[in-house]
Amino acid sequence: MFRLGVAGEVINSEEHVLTTSLQLNHPNDNTENINLGLEYWWHSTIALRAGYKTARTEEDYSLGAGLYVPTGFSDFRVDYAFTNFGRLGYVNRFSVQFQF
Repeated sequence: MFRLGVAGEVINSEEHVLTTSLQLNHPNDNTENINLGLEYWWHSTIALRAGYKTARTEEDYSLGAGLYVPTGFSDFRVDYAFTNFGRLGYVNRFSVQFQF
């Protein structure tokens, strides 16, 4: 597998951060494909995410959101992702984190 990727913040201010990513994949046993991703943060609290993978029958696009709440003794984070797995249906993922 040969991979080449690049990512960076297109917008980076105190209120808004927009990160984009692009990854080119060249597997030796499958078709070449491209992965694209976006992540937007508002006030470092609410995140919106989107991704797309080309040349895929399953897991072609995904959407997500996150919430980050710093508290006095720990940080609280909730994330959600929705992924289209084509013939296999839709997958919903949830995660909850307490960071000390």
